[in-house]
Amino acid sequence: MGPIDLHNFFVCSILLYFSNIMKKAILFSLVFLCCFACRNRNKVDEFRPRGASENLVHIDLDLKNLTYVDPDTVIKDIEFIPLESSENCLIGSYDKILLINDTIYILDRHQQKAVFAFNREGEFLFKISAEGRGPGEYTEATDFYVDTVDSHIGILDFGRVQKYDFNGRYIGQVKFSGHGPSEISYNAGRFNGVSLERFARKQSKVFFQYDSEGKVIYSDHPSSNSLLKFEMQESKYFSSNKAENYFNYFGSDTIYLITDSFLQPAFVLDYGKSALLPHIREQLFSKPLDDTWSFFRDNQDIVMYGLTSMSISDDFLLLNVPYGMTLKNVLYSLKTQEIKILRSSPPHWSTLYPQDIQLTDNGAIGIIASDDVDRVKMIKDDNPSDLETNNPFFYQKIKGFENITDTDNSIICLFTFRDF
Repeated sequence: MGPIDLHNFFVCSILLYFSNIMKKAILFSLVFLCCFACRNRNKVDEFRPRGASENLVHIDLDLKNLTYVDPDTVIKDIEFIPLESSENCLIGSYDKILLINDTIYILDRHQQKAVFAFNREGEFLFKISAEGRGPGEYTEATDFYVDTVDSHIGILDFGRVQKYDFNGRYIGQVKFSGHGPSEISYNAGRFNGVSLERFARKQSKVFFQYDSEGKVIYSDHPSSNSLLKFEMQESKYFSSNKAENYFNYFGSDTIYLITDSFLQPAFVLDYGKSALLPHIREQLFSKPLDDTWSFFRDNQDIVMYGLTSMSISDDFLLLNVPYGMTLKNVLYSLKTQEIKILRSSPPHWSTLYPQDIQLTDNGAIGIIASDDVDRVKMIKDDNPSDLETNNPFFYQKIKGFENITDTDNSIICLFTFRDF
């Protein structure tokens, strides 16, 4: 073998050696990737940031810049509907109200743990009351939805939805993967839920979308764990109009349009000088609760948490904003971009004022507690002119309520807004 042949031998040997190493490396990489893919094939999509939409709307919510109005200046008409108060349909707490196709649905999550249905005249139709631990029963009723396409009512209960038809009969359940949501909305076979990631260190994604079988499709909206500790339990984070679904979470200054793969910013809420500076908020977190309340009693124009709830229709956006120790109902016109704060402190303590106002397709819905009406009747007997002078709009509507007592069900208020 000549020198040239020996050189070729060494070159071929070296190439063969490195070739074997590369094959092993490639083989190892393929095995590793296959194992990693198998381990993560059930993981949901990661949070994907996105740019602002061209149609992003900025809403000025600085309290010092807004106009206060009496409710009757923006309400065009109002209809009071006393609910039937028979033994089978007495309601303890009014935690969620929906008006769908002339049917009023009410969730009592604390006392009866049931969903009640009434018609537009206030007549009782049916209720779903299945508290228990057996098949078709639930231990809690934390939220509910009504689906008119598949004709069922879903009641949320610790990581699952129990489904019932419109006669109250049980028709099945959906179990959610993961921890399960504490609040839900439902549209076109998909569930949107608020939940918290377990074992997250600094941030937790709080929005989860599920398919019709309860499997997570994607998660979104990373939120600070330090802020989540102060979440308001009675907040409502979902709303929808005829075509679209929206989401706003505790502490967020953005209302998002829910899509099939991420949350799209739709409205940005600018609290201006009313916003609490982040470093002050962090300081308040470390102080006793009494100190926090004292701070807000002394700063009635400060916003710490953002919205507690919101509702949207084709014409309006209604925002419930806690300023200091008070809750303001802010009405925003989608047509004219004008803003009105509905004055929540009436000029007279006996004035009727609907509570828990939520928008509907054709207007809005609210509640007047029966004991409020009872107090109004007492004032009316003592000094009838007070009611008519301070609130003639509502006074004219309650003349027929003489037989209502404080032990009856509450009164539903249906009203429409004027254009402004």
